[in-house]
Amino acid sequence: MRAAIALLALGLAGCTPELDELYMPTTPVDLAACGADKLQNLVGQPRSVLDGMRFRQEVLVLDPASPVPADLVPERLVIELLEYDTITVVTCG
Repeated sequence: MRAAIALLALGLAGCTPELDELYMPTTPVDLAACGADKLQNLVGQPRSVLDGMRFRQEVLVLDPASPVPADLVPERLVIELLEYDTITVVTCG
């Protein structure tokens, strides 16, 4: 019985993705390049807080349905949202 459980556990372990299969940024992001370092207080806030804000740089707001651009622009501010319009990530790219 223990052997069967051990084999089942090993079989299930093969179903999980390897670390290199998961999305991992290839280069560290300098949050100061686009000012994201000063905007981390937006994380957890509703999307509506962006309505009254002005930005000097290009801003890309991504919701779950947005296509992710293939280009990396270090000076571009990227704000990612959950499906409930909650800001989850503020970064550069």
